[in-house]
Amino acid sequence: MVRNLENGVENREQLPLTVKSELEDLNGENPDIDIELGSDGLPRAMAFFDIDKTFTHLQPVYMEAVPQLFPQEVDAVKLWKVYEAGFKLGTSWREFYRMYGIYVLGKKEWIDPEVYTEQFMKPHIGEIDNPGNEYYEIADSYLKKFDMLATAAIQRQYSENPAAFEETKIRPIFHLAKLYKRLKIPMFGMSANPRNFVRQASKVLGLSEYFIDCASDTDVPGAKEYKIDYLIQKAKQKGIPIPYSKLIVVGDSISGDIGSGIRFKKLAESTSGQGHTNSADEISVHGLLVAADQGDVDSARAKIQQDADLAEMAESMNIQAIRTDLVEETTNNGRTSSLMAKGHQNKFLIDLNN
Repeated sequence: MVRNLENGVENREQLPLTVKSELEDLNGENPDIDIELGSDGLPRAMAFFDIDKTFTHLQPVYMEAVPQLFPQEVDAVKLWKVYEAGFKLGTSWREFYRMYGIYVLGKKEWIDPEVYTEQFMKPHIGEIDNPGNEYYEIADSYLKKFDMLATAAIQRQYSENPAAFEETKIRPIFHLAKLYKRLKIPMFGMSANPRNFVRQASKVLGLSEYFIDCASDTDVPGAKEYKIDYLIQKAKQKGIPIPYSKLIVVGDSISGDIGSGIRFKKLAESTSGQGHTNSADEISVHGLLVAADQGDVDSARAKIQQDADLAEMAESMNIQAIRTDLVEETTNNGRTSSLMAKGHQNKFLIDLNN
């Protein structure tokens, strides 16, 4: 999809559209986002990006905030590793109930997120994700505290060392966003983190330059297919036509991020004619998995082979992995650029459909 999006740039009739980003920059302003519409009246594509471990590694923020929630664990590094292992569970409530179970209820077996998923999360997923249930209320109390603590941590850390947040960026994905921006493709963020934390992180990372909006767990409870639907409705409100046959989902989780694309398609099919789309059969989603190395690629392939839902997904949508460790960069006159858009994609793009 990186490669294909470049085709026909010069031959395409350009119809401009400009909207305001809902995200603020460091000056408290909402930048303009330019979108190009083709002769069919649609953008070339529409992209939905995960944030954490896709655009950035925010370990220093978590290392400051999470120990304040679970002081029972005195080893901060161990606590971080336990917490990080739950990042792909899908929602913050699932993540924090797992942590509560481990450190308050003493369910040490939940340190393995697969055990937690099979033993507890799957049977109780509705109770964890939705208000009015004990499990949700417990998880939500931790989530609200985390939102406050993590937001404060970002503000403090940025005030002391702004350059540190440059080091957290996953540069190839920023270069990909720059490519999409140059092609005037509308982009959105989505995160299984609370709103204040997401907005503050977006501000210091400069995401308002790329994203029209970003959906957090506070904005849209539940998994990311609901965030995609929410963001599409927000796009419509801004007058952006939706290229349903050219949706792109970018993220580091094969199930939680990439899988949300096919789940959104099913959601739209089940609600066709109810404000989503009247032509659900025309929805086509391309998945771009952010892989740090070959190990991430192999892990994703193994999960696809072992999980019937993921295997169905792989048959229904085009999925590529981008090996970020193989994306080359060049420096010219002090400016760093990527070879992302210069015919080198075969070095770092890997098809996961076969």
